[in-house]
Amino acid sequence: MNQVSPVITSDAKPGFAELDFTQHLAQTEAPSLDELVRRARALRPMLMEYQAETEELTQPPLVVWQALLDAGFFKIITPKRYGGWEMGVWPFVKVTEEIARGCMSTAWCYSLGYGHAYTGAAFFPEQAQDEMFGEAGYLCAASFAYPCGQARRVDGGYVVTGDFPYGSGSPYSNYYMGEFPAPAGSPHGEEGSLLFFAAPRDQYELLDDWHGMMGLRGSGSQTVRLKESFIPDRLMVATCFSNLRAIDGTTLGYELHKNPFYRLPQLGFASCYGNAVVVGGSLAACDEFEHIARTKPPRVPGALNVKKFKYQAQVQDVQRNFALGLADVEAAEGVLRATSEDLAALGDREYDMTDCLSIVLRMASTGKFAWKAVEDRLWRTIGSSQARDGTRMERYWRDLSTYWNSPNNGYRELFAVGYAQGRWADLLNDP
Repeated sequence: MNQVSPVITSDAKPGFAELDFTQHLAQTEAPSLDELVRRARALRPMLMEYQAETEELTQPPLVVWQALLDAGFFKIITPKRYGGWEMGVWPFVKVTEEIARGCMSTAWCYSLGYGHAYTGAAFFPEQAQDEMFGEAGYLCAASFAYPCGQARRVDGGYVVTGDFPYGSGSPYSNYYMGEFPAPAGSPHGEEGSLLFFAAPRDQYELLDDWHGMMGLRGSGSQTVRLKESFIPDRLMVATCFSNLRAIDGTTLGYELHKNPFYRLPQLGFASCYGNAVVVGGSLAACDEFEHIARTKPPRVPGALNVKKFKYQAQVQDVQRNFALGLADVEAAEGVLRATSEDLAALGDREYDMTDCLSIVLRMASTGKFAWKAVEDRLWRTIGSSQARDGTRMERYWRDLSTYWNSPNNGYRELFAVGYAQGRWADLLNDP
């Protein structure tokens, strides 16, 4: 597929170069979380209006991304050193959820792009951070947390070539973060060990290959291609993405910014991205179900001889399914918040991989609870008229189904085994 996919050019689709940072730079004082939520909810009508165009373009239109930028949403987890607000886990998760309630594709692109600003701020050295955040204090970096491509060692860094798929967040990115196996002669690890890197925007191309997807069609998750790209040593980290965490109680980001937020494990923080989107998208499905219930007539077989109602909302079965579905999604949101707070608390204490996996599993449960509520209660009962291509509920179902099919969700079982083995290590290691 990648061999025949054209490279995206600036005249074909908008990208980082078209962004206007005037309003972004003008916002120097951090707002309250309530204010950020208000801004996100105020954007919901626009996000809903552009849902179809976002899918057709396979990425959020420039006007949408610019609105997120102007709202201050790219300052939430950015260090104060670069003009950010260092607001922590839950504000980022909550804003992502609210964006998803307007458009899941846009929220996926946002959370999996801007979420890696945390990666840059927590695990890269000072010189690299100064370079990555730059004068605008903007870092949006797609990442595929599995090794791709090949590298060879050269003076001062590596030359990397390879296709890195599923680059969610890449359309408006100014960096890409990925992994490759260490080549012979690497000073960062023995040959074959996994190394993490950041590539500036002029070192990679985007392939126009995010077409034909069932859901999340506008998430901008196209392949990122590196061709003989030079990655300097200052943009290297001597471990893999999923192993980025505090060592001996600290990280490079904590030492630089003096905020325990930047001591959190990357794996735990990354588990927020998609699950916040799923909870927000599930709430959007609840919104649409309620709209249909309040505006559409019910259809009941005449042989049942039941009272004729004007609206679906007057039928007890509709009332029951809506209330139970909404309750499950709101419960998932509660778990999402509680787990976000537990993740944030890791910054104030020592933790190990078992603690990280506990966070990952609970985050994954929020997505599962929310998705199952939509599938079992709402989608099953809303009627086939809402399965037509282009209806909002059909789009929400496609997006949520694609999440459920994602490897990020599928690896939950693998993480569960790792968690249990870590928790029971004393027994498993007993001969």
